[in-house]
Amino acid sequence: MNEEAGKSNNRANSLMDQGRIDEALALYEQAIVLDPTDPVPWNGKGNALKDLDRFEEALDAYNRAIELDPEDSYPWNGRGNVLVTLERPADGLDAYARAIGI
Repeated sequence: MNEEAGKSNNRANSLMDQGRIDEALALYEQAIVLDPTDPVPWNGKGNALKDLDRFEEALDAYNRAIELDPEDSYPWNGRGNVLVTLERPADGLDAYARAIGI
């Protein structure tokens, strides 16, 4: 992750901790613009979208993070959470199994 993208991502993480989800989402998106190949802000974006009940968009963000780094367990776990929420428990369990297996 380049330095500016890292700063945006770190600020977004702090805002998430404060429950300021909309603001965090904007910073994750900024980090993605600065470095679209880094999976970390994509995962953060998925977390923010999930917290905003924007589940299909969250799933897209987690999927992008997984495409960029399929060995990172965090987006697999987030993907599982969203799939269970979307009443797709079998798919959610598959994602959780993948997260555990990494």
